[in-house]
Amino acid sequence: MQLRNRVFGYNEAVSAGGAGARRDGIARPTIWIFHGDRARYAAGAFTTREAGLAWAAEHYVSGILTEYPIGGAYDVAVAEGRFTPTRPHHGTPDHVAGSRRASSTCI
Repeated sequence: MQLRNRVFGYNEAVSAGGAGARRDGIARPTIWIFHGDRARYAAGAFTTREAGLAWAAEHYVSGILTEYPIGGAYDVAVAEGRFTPTRPHHGTPDHVAGSRRASSTCI
């Protein structure tokens, strides 16, 4: 297993005050979802990045381990001021279901 890319996790971005950080600076509970290469469905959910990486290493799998804030990604992004609906299609079912406002670590 090789780490191909490193992007700040959701709460790391919050504490660093970087792009996408919550305006109130408070870390939000998150979950890490592992989606294997060429897989149709997610293969695992983990409470920490380390647990997700350890599981992937144990099973010799590669894919994307993504940290999501608990709650709907679209709702969280709007509530935290990281996304402002400005077009008619914003907030429609297709737009909301396609939201992916999270941080990823490829493994």
